[in-house]
Amino acid sequence: MSAKRTVEGAKPTERRPYDAGATREAILTAATRCFAEGAYETVGLRKIAALADADPALVSRYFGSKLGLYRAAIARVAEVCGAPEAIAAGLDGFGARLARATLLPQDPQWTGFVLLMQRATLSPTTAEVFAEHLEATFLGPLVDAIGGEDARRRAGLILSTVLGAAAFHFLIAPGRMTGDDLEGFVRHIAETLQRYATP
Repeated sequence: MSAKRTVEGAKPTERRPYDAGATREAILTAATRCFAEGAYETVGLRKIAALADADPALVSRYFGSKLGLYRAAIARVAEVCGAPEAIAAGLDGFGARLARATLLPQDPQWTGFVLLMQRATLSPTTAEVFAEHLEATFLGPLVDAIGGEDARRRAGLILSTVLGAAAFHFLIAPGRMTGDDLEGFVRHIAETLQRYATP
């Protein structure tokens, strides 16, 4: 039995013509899924490579190491959720932008990213990577945007609100809020975020 057939959830496919960009993207997508579904320490590079239908040696070539691959997966979260863009656009309307970006995402993989962030806190290795990423892409820029002596406290409140709301909506009670109920929830979170952002 081939390696890729032994991975739970992986579907046998014909090996595609080699394309460096597409292969790197396939590995990163597979890694994001694996890290979201299992503990960092238990995820093997061969499993990721098989799920991506790629040679295991390419994982090291593109990402250097398992930790390098994990860092790339965490970085994908910021790219997908649009938080840096929400901050860069200024504080006027910030709450609504961030709430809709994180609670009404356009990317169908967003639930997996929320789970990835949750699992990041369960291991000292991944928690450190996640904390560094949050500081660089979210907390640091947000503190600068808010300004003032209590900017870091306000930024922390914003971050905890966003993470809590996303965890509730996508992981704890998925699909329970739709239509007007969901819009009302997002609006309430947006107002809370805006209140924290603008004294």
